[in-house]
Amino acid sequence: MSDQYPQASGPQPGAYPAQPAPGAYPGQPAPGGYPAPGGYAAPGAYPMTQPPYVVNPYAVPASNGMATAALVLGIVGFVFALIPLFGIFIAAPCALLAFIFGIVGLVKAPKAHKGMGLAVAGLVLSIVIGIMMTVGGGWLW
Repeated sequence: MSDQYPQASGPQPGAYPAQPAPGAYPGQPAPGGYPAPGGYAAPGAYPMTQPPYVVNPYAVPASNGMATAALVLGIVGFVFALIPLFGIFIAAPCALLAFIFGIVGLVKAPKAHKGMGLAVAGLVLSIVIGIMMTVGGGWLW
């Protein structure tokens, strides 16, 4: 009866060499279908770096408020010095305050690195107002 079922040609069962465990060869997936972990550095292998310094774009730059106040008061005083009867009541106090704020603004300008021109302009306007009030005081008020 063995003639009825011919034998398959080739090696017999059990003749193959033993297979290695899955994942034993590089590049083959580990058991469970996922590749073996690797390629990561050990913790602390790379030096820790400090995050970069970022300048806040919304920060308000430092300014010289006294110099700005001197200029504004000098302009307001000059305008009111041109109007009769307003010189003594509005222009004179504005000129006095512009002179004081201009001097304080000049002292603070080197520290703030801003406002030197504003302080000088406020001082000049206050002096001009003083001259206008002194020389033209008879017909301006």
